[in-house]
Amino acid sequence: MNKNYVYMIIIILLMIISYLPLFTLNDEESWNLTKEDGIYENFTAIFYLLSGILMLFSFVRSKSEEGGYFLKTNRNYFFLLLGLLFLFFCGEEISWGQRILDIKTPEIL
Repeated sequence: MNKNYVYMIIIILLMIISYLPLFTLNDEESWNLTKEDGIYENFTAIFYLLSGILMLFSFVRSKSEEGGYFLKTNRNYFFLLLGLLFLFFCGEEISWGQRILDIKTPEIL
């Protein structure tokens, strides 16, 4: 079996296992897991951060002398876009630090 398939199967199984408590617990316990700044939200922010770093690292490692990527570029800019997108998602997940640093939203917004 190909090594990539094993990784994909492991990731899919981890995703299924991580959502099983939501289907097996009662409503109050599920709410406690998924509430604002709860364990699910914190893990989501961590995984977005790790994904963004991994994509940026992949962008740096994707050097090609032949220009074999989209529009004949030397680097795969798709990795850069994904990395920035995941970092944006991480910032949104933690509300850009507003709750952590206790910064109030300006009245104009």
